[in-house]
Amino acid sequence: MEEKSLIEAFAAEEHTPVAPEVMEAVACHQKIIESAKLAGTALMEMGKALKIMRDKKLYLRLGYESFGQYVEQNGEYSFKERQAYTYIKAVESFSGKFLEDHGDIGITKIELLTALSEQDAVEVIESGDLAGMNVDEVKALVREKQALGEQLIFWKEEAETAKDDLTDTEDQLEKLKKKIEEIEAMKRKAAVQAEKSAEQLRKAKEKHKGEIAKLNAEIEMIKAEQSAGPTEEQRREILESAEEKHKAELEALRAEYEEKTRAAEAEKQALADKLKNGTPDETRAVLRVYFTEMQKTVGSFIEKIAATHDPESRNRFITGTVRWLEGVIEDLGEM
Repeated sequence: MEEKSLIEAFAAEEHTPVAPEVMEAVACHQKIIESAKLAGTALMEMGKALKIMRDKKLYLRLGYESFGQYVEQNGEYSFKERQAYTYIKAVESFSGKFLEDHGDIGITKIELLTALSEQDAVEVIESGDLAGMNVDEVKALVREKQALGEQLIFWKEEAETAKDDLTDTEDQLEKLKKKIEEIEAMKRKAAVQAEKSAEQLRKAKEKHKGEIAKLNAEIEMIKAEQSAGPTEEQRREILESAEEKHKAELEALRAEYEEKTRAAEAEKQALADKLKNGTPDETRAVLRVYFTEMQKTVGSFIEKIAATHDPESRNRFITGTVRWLEGVIEDLGEM
C-alpha cells in the first residue's frame, strides 16, 4: 500500500488541533510537489517555495530534522540536497522574468550562469543555442564571458589611470602658470618702485640683486619645465592612442569569441550532416558518439537509483526504467 500524503495524514487526525505553522508547512510542501511535477515551466515557483521551506525551517513542522533530510526522504518528491540549493540559488541570482524566459535551458545550465550577472547571462544565452549545448560547452562560454569582463575592467582602469595622469599634468601646468604670474607681478611692482627714483632703483638692485637672480633662475626653470611638458594636442593624441589600442584589443577578443562559437556550431552541424547524408563509416562514427553519450547518461541514472535510500522510491524507478527499456527494444525490433 502506498504511503499517505502529508495532507491526508493530517486530515485523518480529526481530533488533533493543527497549529498554523504546521498548516503553512503542509501548504508549502504541496506547492513544492506541484512545482516539481512542472519543473520545466514552474522553476521559479519551485525555487521560491524551497527557499521559504529552508529559510523559515518549515520542514521541522513536518517532522524532519534538517532541510537535506526533508528534500531527500519526504516520499512524495525527492532529490539530492545540492539540487534543492541549485533551485534556490537560481531564484536568488536571477529575476522572475529571466527564469520564465529561459527556464527551458534546464536548471543545470542556469546554475552555471549564476556565476555571471543577469545581463551577462542573457548575452551568453542570446549568443548561441544553449539548449543544444552540453554542460562543458556552457561552462566554456561562462569562463570566456568572465575573462572578457575582467579584461574590460582592466582596460577601464588603465584608461582612468591615463586620464588621471593627464589631469595631474594639467594641474601642475596651472600651478606653474600662477607662480609665473605672481613673479611677473612682483617684477612689475619692483619696476614701478624703481621708476620713482634712480637712487632707490640702484639701492633696490644692490639689495635685491641675489633675490632677483634667484627669481630669474626660477623663472627660467619654470619656463623650461613648461616647454618640456606636453601640449594640448599631444595630450589629446595620447588619450586617443590609448582609446584606439583598447578598442582594437576588445574587437580582437570579441572576434575570437565569435569564431569559437561558430566553430562549435559547425562541429555540431557536421555531426548532424554525417548522420543524415554521410557514408556508412561516417554514420557509424556519429552513432557511436551518440551511443557513448547515452551510455554515460543511463549509467549515471542507474547509479542515482542505486544510491536512493528509500526502497519504495528505488523500486518505482527501477520498474519505470525497465518498462522504458522494453519499449526501446520493441521500437528497435520494428526498424
